[in-house]
Amino acid sequence: MNGQSEDSVSNYLAPLNRIRVETALSRFPIHRLARKGEISIDLAGETDFQWKVSYNREYGQPGPHAYKVDTLIVNRRIDEAPRPLPEMIRIGSLREINRALGLAEEDTQTVKKALLQNASAFISAKIRFKPKNARGGREY
Repeated sequence: MNGQSEDSVSNYLAPLNRIRVETALSRFPIHRLARKGEISIDLAGETDFQWKVSYNREYGQPGPHAYKVDTLIVNRRIDEAPRPLPEMIRIGSLREINRALGLAEEDTQTVKKALLQNASAFISAKIRFKPKNARGGREY
C-alpha cells in the first residue's frame, strides 16, 4: 500500500455509518394490492427520494398473492430464523405455502407465480437519509 501501514490508511477513511436498510425500505410499496389491472409504482419526493418498481412482463406485476407470500411467509421465516442469519432459509414447499395461506394445496401455480413475481420485481431507488446527529444527508 505505497509504503503506508494499514493503520495509517484507515485513519483517512470515513467512519462506517450503517443504516437499517430493511426498516427504511419497508416504508415504500412494492406490490399492487388491487386485484385487477396494473398500477405504476413510481414515487418521487422533491429531493428526498425516488422510488420506482419495475417488473418482468412474463410473470406480471407483483399483486395481492405476491404480497401475501412476501409478508406472511418470507418475512415470517426471516424473523423466525436464528441470528446471525443462515446463508439459506427454507420457506417451505409450494404445498406447504398454500396450506399456510389457506389455499387449496393442489393450486401450486398461484404461489409459484407469486414467488416469480416477487423475485423479478426490480426497485430503482435514490433515498437521502439524514442521520440524527449530522447536518447533511447521504444518498444510497
